Amino acid sequence: MAKKRTKRFYVEERAVRITNKNDIAAINFAALATATPTFDDRSWEYLCVRDRYVVGTDTNRIHRAFLESTIENGLYALVKSTKKEIIIERIKDDEGYPSQSAIDKYMQANGRKVEVKEKILKFLPAILVYLVGGNGQAIKPEYLIDVCKFLPSANVIVTLPSDPSNGVHILHTSENMEAFIMPIVLNPSKIVERKY
Repeated sequence: MAKKRTKRFYVEERAVRITNKNDIAAINFAALATATPTFDDRSWEYLCVRDRYVVGTDTNRIHRAFLESTIENGLYALVKSTKKEIIIERIKDDEGYPSQSAIDKYMQANGRKVEVKEKILKFLPAILVYLVGGNGQAIKPEYLIDVCKFLPSANVIVTLPSDPSNGVHILHTSENMEAFIMPIVLNPSKIVERKY
């Protein structure tokens, strides 16, 4: 049984109502990567809007998507999300959020590029697990599932880094949505071999 969500109150003057279906998908996609809210009010707990892109990060992954609507730059809290509308509330400027150049650096990943065609897009989560594992990496499965939730039908390009300690970049060929996911790095000294 799903948890019942409590209603979040917001300041109407700072709220932005969005009904464009592509923008709804973009904001939901970015919101999947935002950090769980804490009492510390960290900037990565919010969505960051910059120059018609919305970005979400929890410092282990980044989701970025293009917005068709023009929205003032800054940090936003997602206060309502339905199939027909989203309401975001502008909280503050984007100070403390990762810089645009840092985000761009991650999104311009180098490595082996693998294109996944639209015909087999429904198998994308399994394909990603296979590709990432074959590249000697481990990524949280829920991160891969989150990337696949909002990708519309089209081709996807996965960039697998030559260094397994670097992240994986996933780009929708329309270039409207992309994600960067850091792998789980295990410390070899912490792995214990068990003899049975």
